[in-house]
Amino acid sequence: MNRAPSATRRPGPAVLPAALTAVLFTGLLASTSGLVGCETPPPNVAPVAGLPDPVPDPYNNPQVMLMDPDLQSLLAFPPAVVFNDPGRVMEVEQPVRNFTTETLLVDYRIVFYDDRGREVSPVMDWEFAPIRSKQMRRLKANALDDTAEDFRVEVKWAQ
Repeated sequence: MNRAPSATRRPGPAVLPAALTAVLFTGLLASTSGLVGCETPPPNVAPVAGLPDPVPDPYNNPQVMLMDPDLQSLLAFPPAVVFNDPGRVMEVEQPVRNFTTETLLVDYRIVFYDDRGREVSPVMDWEFAPIRSKQMRRLKANALDDTAEDFRVEVKWAQ
């Protein structure tokens, strides 16, 4: 059975009586008036103290530092060959072996330090070094002046 469409209109938005609207508006105004005088505290601008290194010496300052932990299981580092004759600049050759079945593309740099542990400037730029599968390669560098007494080899994935 079909019915004829209703001639009544859809109900519109409800209209509140004027007295109720006045009460609601007064309550809203009273509840927000307390916020006008409220100040937010200033941001914390105090410096943050550094934490001590939880890794004890000498393990917190390795001679070979890998910038990505994934490289640790892929590469091996036998002892470095170091030439540090008096009156000459220090030369370092760091052997590295690729344990994988694929060529690894890495960047490396060798940072030199003087007898007080200060970095010798200028610091070497990153060098690209593809290391073929199961092969040994020597990462090489020399200091630019004769004050270098120590070094660190840094290795990361090639960019």
